[in-house]
Amino acid sequence: MNQNAHKSFYQIAGGTLPLDALTYVRREADDVLYRFAVSPQTHSRVCFVLAPRQTGKSSLMVRTAKALTDAGLTSATINLQEWGEVKSEEALYLSLLHSICQQVELPDERLVQHLDDLWAKRQELPPALKFKNFIGNAILGKEGERKLVIFIDEVQTLVRWELQDGFIGTIKALADNTHQPALQRLTFVLLGVAKPSDLSSSSAYALSLGEFIEIGRLGGDLEPLKQGLLGVTDEPVRVLKSVLSWTGGQPFLTQSLCDLVVHGGKIENGSQVADHINKLVSDKIVKNWRARDRLSHLQEIENWFVRCEASQTQEKLAALSLYGEMLQRGSVDFEPGNIAQWDLLISGLVVKLVRDEKECLQLANPIYQQVFTLNWITAKQKFLKENIMGSPLDDIKNRDVYILIDQSGSMVRKDGLKQSRWKLLEEKLLGAVGEILDKEVCQEVKVTVFNQPFYKNILKAINDPEQIEDIFEENRPASNSFVVPTLRACFEKWLQGREQITAQDVETDVAKGAFFIIYTDGQFDDDPPVEDCIKDLCAKVDDHRIFKILIIGIGKGVNETYFDNLDRNLFNVTDMNGKPRNVVVFEMENEHESITEMMDRQLRDTDNVRKGFTGVR
Repeated sequence: MNQNAHKSFYQIAGGTLPLDALTYVRREADDVLYRFAVSPQTHSRVCFVLAPRQTGKSSLMVRTAKALTDAGLTSATINLQEWGEVKSEEALYLSLLHSICQQVELPDERLVQHLDDLWAKRQELPPALKFKNFIGNAILGKEGERKLVIFIDEVQTLVRWELQDGFIGTIKALADNTHQPALQRLTFVLLGVAKPSDLSSSSAYALSLGEFIEIGRLGGDLEPLKQGLLGVTDEPVRVLKSVLSWTGGQPFLTQSLCDLVVHGGKIENGSQVADHINKLVSDKIVKNWRARDRLSHLQEIENWFVRCEASQTQEKLAALSLYGEMLQRGSVDFEPGNIAQWDLLISGLVVKLVRDEKECLQLANPIYQQVFTLNWITAKQKFLKENIMGSPLDDIKNRDVYILIDQSGSMVRKDGLKQSRWKLLEEKLLGAVGEILDKEVCQEVKVTVFNQPFYKNILKAINDPEQIEDIFEENRPASNSFVVPTLRACFEKWLQGREQITAQDVETDVAKGAFFIIYTDGQFDDDPPVEDCIKDLCAKVDDHRIFKILIIGIGKGVNETYFDNLDRNLFNVTDMNGKPRNVVVFEMENEHESITEMMDRQLRDTDNVRKGFTGVR
């Protein structure tokens, strides 16, 4: 799944499929969700689509919302993950209403202005009550007889904000309201990567939150996927059957494997289809999967088990143990209240189906079985048990952050957009720096630019995201892309600060650990290469968790092969004592998650954690 930069008929970049995407495959969930949204329910007006990442939840949402609009209903789609950090119920409900007001069309109504005025005037009312009153009176009270369907995506974000209990209770109360006729035309659809128990602190209440819609797997004739295969085979049906035998109908895997088939050469003999695809799966997906997993599909499955709070460790261990049993037994009966089973379902490793009129869990597909083996289970269980107490070195907070911005001449290119890469990056960094400061990774971000074969001695300390604008106003794209002198200079400044901390302090305080984030729109011009520089820097650090380099590509035409090779060559860089470390990661800006999640993922790469930290040499 390590797709190099190429255009594809298939959706291999992750994210929501555009409404006009030719490869969207309808599933039973499309019809079930639409019927739920349009019907005048009397027993429930809240439903949940809880499923693993990259299974098509957001694509299902936008298509259902479009279908509702075409049918004359009113809908609003909200992605909570786009909001950054929400710290109070007041901010949550007001932000929700702002998003809804911007999408609801009422004649002669200035809804947003009306909302702000009314919200400010009624300070004495609880936020949830103001939310209910505005929905019922200002929106539904003036909508005639039309329904309002509110889709809320990435609902697991509520858990991170610790606002899930109050919010779920509020929308349940609104949807169950039988006294206010207007509210009976209100329906909520919540989508996300979460177990029912994550959304309610009461395990008894978790399964009665509302209706649960299974998103299901791809199946049938898969007509939308055939078109892209016609250039390499005369038997697309046979190819798709072989693809599904590996992917089990998992949407992202199916699109990715179809793309690998297209770029794997002509299949001249139909009888060789199975062998051809078996080799693609082995060579391009399973072997060395960490280096090939460009969009972190497989890594995210692993993260589901190892990126957890200490209080969740026993749950994750139970889920891994159950998965080990299933690898040997094949399937188990589904128990709705079994948290370990829900953990496996939301991870994506298993699927729920009906067999002999009975619900059961089954292994999702052979690709996962070849990646997530019994040996993998043993390693993850060992990691969880060793890290129950946690370590300050596994936390991204209280570190130095250096951002290095490519100032090469190609940053003036617009890539077919209205803005240049330079201007686009300015806007991206406003959000990224704000997120870093909000998450308390550091109190100030140190920002510089690079393009010359020498360090320009420009290093601006930023404690307000708006200060980023000064960097872009004072500097303009020009010349080449030499990063080594600037990276070395920033590293030395960080190292000098670390030397002021005693060895004992380092054991308990990582204030001088560092992230170096490099934004670039192309490969570097340095000779000797960046690889040699990073190896030299690594030799000065005794624990990989205190020193991380994140390289983020921006703009079209980035040579991903160059960075893939850099990433791969540096995956197991060793110090003079032969201890391996993983210090470098590369992602395209439009593919990676939030910047702090990317930091956290790189910091806590579990394969290379080493004990016995002693600080800087």
